[in-house]
Amino acid sequence: MNSLIDQLPKFDRVDTASGNGIVEVLTAVDADEFIFVAPDGGSLTYGNWRRRVWVRACEAVGLKGVGFHDLHRAAATALVAGGVDVKTAQCRLGHSDSRITLELYAQVTTEADRAAAEVVGERFLPTIAHAARTAGKR
Repeated sequence: MNSLIDQLPKFDRVDTASGNGIVEVLTAVDADEFIFVAPDGGSLTYGNWRRRVWVRACEAVGLKGVGFHDLHRAAATALVAGGVDVKTAQCRLGHSDSRITLELYAQVTTEADRAAAEVVGERFLPTIAHAARTAGKR
């Protein structure tokens, strides 16, 4: 199965022929640059782009109903889960307040929830937590 990113046409400012494509654009340092641009380099008309590109790409990879704004939530979650400080995540996502980043966009991950449970377990039941952690390694 192709990924969603593979399905999206390369509406970016980098040379896709050279192998530099959407990943470089999604990770660009310049927060003022558009991630997706029209063929003339300007901003896209959301409704047209959503209908012509986004919906088709999502359907092609079995993600029917996924909204473009879900990328914003995914990016916020990836930044926070990856240990990026909240202020940097806030600025990168263009939020006016870090509470927006944390309360509306960043989601709890299974890995982070398990790590939190282990911290509590180690604090209150260190012997049981250690036994549970090492039981699967035998």
